[in-house]
Amino acid sequence: MRFPILLAFALAAVGCTRPSGEAGPGNSAAADSVGGSRWVAPLTHAVVSLAPLADGGLAVLDGSGKLTAFDGDGHPAPGPEVAGARALVRSGDRLIVATAGGLIARPLTASSTAANWTWAARSGVMGRPLVASDGGIVVSDGAELVRLDPATGAESWRTALGDSLRAAPVEADGALYAAAVGGAVTALDLATGQKRWTTELNEPVFVSPIAVGRDVFVGSTDHLTALSLTATYNTSAERGPIQAQSDASGRLSGAALWRVAIRAPVHPLVARSGLVYAVDGMGTLAAYRDAGRAAWRVALGTASGPPTAPIRVGDRLYVGNQAGQLVALSAVSGAVVWSRTLSSPVTVRPVVSPDSTRLFVAAGAAVHAVRLR
Repeated sequence: MRFPILLAFALAAVGCTRPSGEAGPGNSAAADSVGGSRWVAPLTHAVVSLAPLADGGLAVLDGSGKLTAFDGDGHPAPGPEVAGARALVRSGDRLIVATAGGLIARPLTASSTAANWTWAARSGVMGRPLVASDGGIVVSDGAELVRLDPATGAESWRTALGDSLRAAPVEADGALYAAAVGGAVTALDLATGQKRWTTELNEPVFVSPIAVGRDVFVGSTDHLTALSLTATYNTSAERGPIQAQSDASGRLSGAALWRVAIRAPVHPLVARSGLVYAVDGMGTLAAYRDAGRAAWRVALGTASGPPTAPIRVGDRLYVGNQAGQLVALSAVSGAVVWSRTLSSPVTVRPVVSPDSTRLFVAAGAAVHAVRLR
């Protein structure tokens, strides 16, 4: 099924505006209602990356490489342009800007033109950098994974993986799990970069894995695979097309628990206790239980393309699509809780404020701060 195109929500003026309308499914929600925009800020170019700030504000990177910081009320503080910028993450009191040639760390005040530090890649940055739980910054550099000191940008370690990464690794319990383009999933020690084990999926992987409990889930071009972080089996054993390699002790974590067919996951996976969510190449959002059983499926794509990756906040999933719709669904049942149409296609994954009261949504060249409660 496809959601009907809802009433268009138009930006009426340049600058920070506040919409009005009747709250509820299928309509533009009032600004003081759940699903309504607390503020809307138009920009000159389409948004390519969002990073929530600790004070309730938002850092925005647009298609021209320009940085803009918004405070909690939507007041902008324009910053510099960064040539070739493609992604933005927050690391403590810094913004980390990723370009094809490396990373640039800047103060959270986007208007500052001075960089804290820069790091030049040897081969090129493909995926989004990861800010680890201990503050370290992990980034791909061609076929190598590199950890940087967040204060100076100095390299702490560099580990060759043998194949390039198109997506960020995931962290869990002091380890990193990286999925290379060729399908090799490698576990590394977060502190040292030493490899723990590698499992071959033998299918291309272009999205980030996720860790849930003691398992890692990886979306490849044709399957969703669950790998155990604790189960072990002899390295001569093979489960279907998945062949594992032992670690230094001769024992193996990374054993395949189950594998289910899925058509080209196009976005990073999202997890909730007991469920794993994935958007496939046809624009269908599905929830999978243990053993890969589908709990529910909802078609969210349009003729123009698939929806964004979902973001989970509490018991809700939020997804945008290229028809300009923002849809809130129950994370348990997949039922639509509310839906509204914004001014332009939503092609960037929404992000949530630290206090989980607002969802920041980029619709073309406009940013909406949507109330969640």
